[in-house]
Amino acid sequence: MSDPVPFARSGAYPPRPGNAVRPLVDGEPAFRRIAAAVESARASVWVTVAFVERDLVLPGARGTLFDLLDRAAARGLDVRALFWREPELGRLLPGASHFAGGAEERAWLAARGTRWLARWDHLPRYCHHQKSWLVDAGRPGEVAFVGGINLDHGAWPDAERAGRLPFPAALSPPAGATTVQITRTVRGRRYRDPTAAPGAAPFPIEGGERSVLEQYLAAVGAARRTIYLENQFLHAPEVLAALDAALGRGVEVVFVVPAVPMPEIGAARRDPRAAAVFAQLEALARHPRFTLAGLAAWCGGARYQDIYVHAKAALVDDAWATVGSTNVANRSFYADTELNASLWDEGTARALRVALFGEHLDVDTAALDARAALALFRDVARANRERRTRGEPLQGLAFALEPARYGA
Repeated sequence: MSDPVPFARSGAYPPRPGNAVRPLVDGEPAFRRIAAAVESARASVWVTVAFVERDLVLPGARGTLFDLLDRAAARGLDVRALFWREPELGRLLPGASHFAGGAEERAWLAARGTRWLARWDHLPRYCHHQKSWLVDAGRPGEVAFVGGINLDHGAWPDAERAGRLPFPAALSPPAGATTVQITRTVRGRRYRDPTAAPGAAPFPIEGGERSVLEQYLAAVGAARRTIYLENQFLHAPEVLAALDAALGRGVEVVFVVPAVPMPEIGAARRDPRAAAVFAQLEALARHPRFTLAGLAAWCGGARYQDIYVHAKAALVDDAWATVGSTNVANRSFYADTELNASLWDEGTARALRVALFGEHLDVDTAALDARAALALFRDVARANRERRTRGEPLQGLAFALEPARYGA
């Protein structure tokens, strides 16, 4: 038996029982479900957006994010969007796109006849990185979505003074049997209102919140059989140290990352200040139960299309899972504004593992326990690395990477 994963205790939101949870794998099914929820909403749609390209057509939305929200507002719904604003984005992250609320963008909204409320928040040097949707919050049939998918092609009146939403005064009625806890990263001195969530104590948000990191460390520390991570980054010394300790306990660990990471990873490789982090990653390779893997599709001949991993998910012992906007990186744990939902439910966590492995390995692992499934992942990924070296078709998508060369 595994030790139960502890709840995060340092955040604003306590664990909540009575939830119905359904993980959604990949952007198209996720946004089709989101669009369907918005199209059937009866009272409200509230969305938090980080990166967005205004011309991106969303699956199932009959148009763009703005088309979807405009139609909801035209039905008389309370529609609100919180966007990120970074005037220096072009310099800080060339090629990235967001909807910063400048004069041209506001004129564009006015020309569309947009009637929903928008707000733009600026977090100097860092990112409001959350991605969330609340549909009919506080009403029967309410549904929420949280994840890490940006609204850009790579994934597949004065609005800033709009009225603020009131804090919820009561919990929603139970909808299922799953316990869920919301965790966050909030940088200190960004907000001041300590109003308590229903059933919780007032939270001193002015000092910030780091409950996502607390939850990650608690989950990895409690693991006794398996840890599976799928994330855009692996640049967090505390998490890498916790993974090393877990491997020392005999835990099977699989970490899926972009096989070709962002250029910033390569730059960090060459920065002496980051040497200790990459040494930690290399040290994990001494454990035979550690697998670092990327994803790629075979295109025929000796050609492969690397799949960029933008997910931010983790599973422990087929009993706990977290999904949200948080990267395994110090920036996400300490600086950017992030939002994750963690769940304690063996059936849901196991089903998510089966769905992910079915896609990544082209194998149904429903009959395997967590340890056997991760051992199979390790074996298939290592065999696929050799297949790729020989220019042969892969089994599924996952292939093993060399930690000592990652990002080099």
